[in-house]
Amino acid sequence: MIPSWIDDVRVGDVIATQHGPWRIVRAVHKRTEFRTYITLAIRRCSWTGRGLTVYLSRELAALGYRRVARNAKMTTELDQRINADCSTSDWRYCVKCDEVRGVA
Repeated sequence: MIPSWIDDVRVGDVIATQHGPWRIVRAVHKRTEFRTYITLAIRRCSWTGRGLTVYLSRELAALGYRRVARNAKMTTELDQRINADCSTSDWRYCVKCDEVRGVA
C-alpha cells in the first residue's frame, strides 16, 4: 500500500527510511492517479555518473520512506545547480555524482 503522504509530496520535503539518511525531494514529476515520480540527489555513484536518481511512488513505499519534514532550505550554490539539473534533460548540464555524494 502506498502511503498517503506521497500523494501530496512537494519539492523541499525531507524524506527518510527508518535507518537511512534524510533526503530532500528535488523534483516531483508526472503525477497521475496512480504514479508519482520524485527526484533525489544520488547516494552512491553509478556507471552513469549522474548526480540525480528518480524513484516511483511504489519504490518509496517498498523501501519504507516516510516524510519527516517540509520546506527544507535549498540556498547553497550546489542546491541551485541540482535544481537547475532537475529542470533540464540536457546531459551536458547535469551535476556529477561525485559533487552530490553525501548531500541530502
